[in-house]
Order: sequence, then structure tokens, then C-alpha cells
Amino acid sequence: MNPINENRRSGRGRETTVAAVLARLYREIRVLRDFVPLALKIDIPPSDATRGATGKTRRRALIDHCMDPRYLENVANGGERFALDGTPSGEVSELQRRAAKARLEGIAWEAEKRKAARLAKQRRRE
Repeated sequence: MNPINENRRSGRGRETTVAAVLARLYREIRVLRDFVPLALKIDIPPSDATRGATGKTRRRALIDHCMDPRYLENVANGGERFALDGTPSGEVSELQRRAAKARLEGIAWEAEKRKAARLAKQRRRE
């Protein structure tokens, strides 16, 4: 069981899961919902969407969002970056574009590897 993604008891009461925080953030913040490149060095401030979430959970939600292939694709395509309120906040650099493309290639490679392992396991059963 992954403690980051599961509800658990702590001394302060129920903690909010990363998935629950992301779901609420996607409903409230358009730039997250649209997976556009985000401004650098942003943090998700405490709000109604993050009620009950620790700072660590909010950071993990932002990391999970930025590792999503839809977000990486938009970064790889380049263009403007945006703050959480939707205001433009700089451009995606060539280095950042290349890094996003490399990460996408790594994700595709891992998916192919998992698929091949799954098919090999099925063949062994037959």
C-alpha cells in the first residue's frame, strides 16, 4: 500500500489523499484542468480545494500533475507558461522541451516493457 495515495490516520485527524486534492484542483483551476505549462516555482496555496491536505500532499499533487503525459506533451510542444490564475508567466525553454520529450519517451518505453512482460506471462500460461 502506498501511504501517499491512501487515506490514513494521523494524530491530527483524517488526511486528504493526493488523488482527492487533484480532483478538486482540476474542478477549480482551469490551467491545471487544461494541462498547460505552468509557471516555474509555483506552489499550490491552501484553499477550499486543498482543505485537509498537508503541504506535502499539495506538493505531491503538483508533482503528479506535472508528470502526467498530457502535461508533458504540452511542455514538449513549447509555448507560454501560465500562473495558477491564468496569467502568462514566461516561455518554455528549449531545454525544458527536450526534457519533457525525453520523459515522454521514457514513459512510452516503460509502458512497452510492461506490455511485453504481460504478454510473455500470458504465453507461459497457455
